[in-house]
Amino acid sequence: MKHKALLMGKNGSVISDFFDQMDDDFVVLTTSDRYGDILGHIKYFLPDVFVFCIANESRDNMVRMVNIKQKLSDCRIPFVLVGAEEDCEEFNRIALNVADLTIVKPMSASVIRKKVCSYLEEHRPTAHEADMQEGFLFSEMPPFMRKNPVGGAVFASDEYLGQGEVRKENKVPKRKHILVVDDAPMMLKT
Repeated sequence: MKHKALLMGKNGSVISDFFDQMDDDFVVLTTSDRYGDILGHIKYFLPDVFVFCIANESRDNMVRMVNIKQKLSDCRIPFVLVGAEEDCEEFNRIALNVADLTIVKPMSASVIRKKVCSYLEEHRPTAHEADMQEGFLFSEMPPFMRKNPVGGAVFASDEYLGQGEVRKENKVPKRKHILVVDDAPMMLKT
């Protein structure tokens, strides 16, 4: 069974290893470091594991991972940290108790694959927990993203838009007003 892995970080070699050498075990998707983008990928890709491929990350990205870890914990998705020893130590110092599994490089792609797969097998949720996780994620989705019982997707329709609401297409958006103030002495003299 293939596991779905959501990857993020600046360590391009590890990300390439996941795409090139671990495609037998993982369906892989990368995400940017934007908070909303990460949450969107978690919500709609429904990964089995989140892998942070760390390499010279900014302190802001490391602190942001604390909030991401909270969302991952709610969805029962493990957080795996992969990187050089110095980077992993700094991350664990800044974002305490965020990483469920830390893999320190240098390590071959096959060893990383084995460690992640064995961790996922050991910490696989029971059938009841999996049902609860699916129900939790399903309840968060907007109605047009939920699947119907037949198996097809239910798309937005006029009834979803509301009783008296009318679709507005081809409407020109309002222009925003911008006030620019330049208080340089040269500008104030003229």
